[in-house]
Amino acid sequence: MTLSQKIERYSLFSELCAFLTFGIGSVALLGWKLNSKFLFSMSANYKPMPPNGALFLIIIGILLYLLNSTFSAKKRFLFIGSFFPLILSALRLIEYISDFEIGVDFFFFDFENYGRWYTYAAKTSFFDSLNMFLASIGIMLLSFKREDKVLEYISIFLGNIVTFIGTVFALGYIYGVPLFQTGTQVSMSFNSAICFVFLGAGISLSGSIPEVKNRLSVETQLEETKKQI
Repeated sequence: MTLSQKIERYSLFSELCAFLTFGIGSVALLGWKLNSKFLFSMSANYKPMPPNGALFLIIIGILLYLLNSTFSAKKRFLFIGSFFPLILSALRLIEYISDFEIGVDFFFFDFENYGRWYTYAAKTSFFDSLNMFLASIGIMLLSFKREDKVLEYISIFLGNIVTFIGTVFALGYIYGVPLFQTGTQVSMSFNSAICFVFLGAGISLSGSIPEVKNRLSVETQLEETKKQI
């Protein structure tokens, strides 16, 4: 596989991950609006994707798609856009660490028709919040105008962590032993876990593209130099 083909495939798979992240988040949020347990949880026995989580995945899916687009002002848009999910996830993590309820999960949505069940179902889990936080940082690092290998490597590392956590929770559901499904801890939903697998992979691929482009540029310059000689 040539470097040009590798760049094209990385971009294609990253965009696919963005579409899947955006799509699953949108379906879950639609499920809350339509009162469809299948849409927001994929199974009556699974924890539903919280509305805030769905909103985050919709936003971050758009940002992931823009990473490899030709949109002229994408860097500025990405940097500003990643602040919103970053702040929300940071506040939710603070709630877990300090054991002080700010009510982050109910800032934008309040489905009163679901009754008391909604209070639990709408809560974002600790690992949901952690993945949102890491993914937002990964997108933000890749939004800087000046390319930096260190920042790219950090974003790839963060993307791998997001994918790993999503994979662990998804396997738990697949093997019938969902993590933190019982007890006081809030579990990550199955559809959220699947989204994080795609999201982390997309961030890692997007972070790898600049390095491949640099290698291609060096090879092109060497070939031109050889022709001149």
